[in-house]
Amino acid sequence: MRKLRFLRALAATTAISAMGVIGGIVPPAGAATEHCSGHTTEVKVESDASPATVQVVDTRMGDLVTVIVSISGADIANSSGDADVTLVGASWCIKSSTNTNSGSGTTGSSTSTNRQGKVQDVSYVVVYSVTTEDPTPPEPCDATTSSGGQGETITPHELGVSGPTSFVFEWTAFTIPDQFQVIYEGSTIFDTGLVSGGGSTIVLVPSGTSTQVTVRVNGPQAGTAWTYRVNCPV
Repeated sequence: MRKLRFLRALAATTAISAMGVIGGIVPPAGAATEHCSGHTTEVKVESDASPATVQVVDTRMGDLVTVIVSISGADIANSSGDADVTLVGASWCIKSSTNTNSGSGTTGSSTSTNRQGKVQDVSYVVVYSVTTEDPTPPEPCDATTSSGGQGETITPHELGVSGPTSFVFEWTAFTIPDQFQVIYEGSTIFDTGLVSGGGSTIVLVPSGTSTQVTVRVNGPQAGTAWTYRVNCPV
C-alpha cells in the first residue's frame, strides 16, 4: 500500500514538472528569453545595481558623459551626472521577464505583462547612447570666433539648415600650433590636426536633423592665440 502511494505521488510530481509549473504559473509553450542587443558589450545596469553612475557616448559630441541610470519597478530614468550638462534624450533597451522593448528619451517603462495583465518589473536596462544639450547659446554663422587661449574651447554654431549642406571654414593659428575640429551630431567631420598659420576648407555636412555644428579648438601650449570663422551655407 505504501509503495502504491509512493508511485502515485511520484507520477503526480513528474506530471507537474513536465508541464513546467513553477510557482503555480505555466509558461507559454515555446517561450524563449529575449535579451537586449549588446547586453554583454554595451552599458548595462541591473535592477539590483540601481541607481548606477556610468559613462555613455554622447551623440552630440561623440564623447563619453556621466549618466545616472535608475530602475524603479517597471520604470527607468536617465539623468545627467554633471550639473553643467543637460540630457535631452537617450537610446535604450529594457529587459523584463522573458521580453525586451527598446525606446528613446530620458525615461521609459517595461511593456512586458504576465497572464493577469500586470506589467513586469525591469530586470536590466542597456543604455546605448545619450544626447546632451549645450548650455551655451550657439553663435551665428558668418561670425568670427576669437581665441580662448590655452586648453580646450567648445562652441556651437547655428547654420540655419540641417544636413546635407556645406560651408566654408576658415582658421588662423598664428605661430603656436592649435587643432580645429568641426563636429556634427557626434561625428567629427573635419579635423586640422595641430597646425600653425591659417587655412580654409569647404566642410561637407552629412544628412542629419540638427542645424548646428560644434567647433572644438585644442590649444595645448601656453601663450597660444587663434581665430576661426564658420561661414553660412550658400
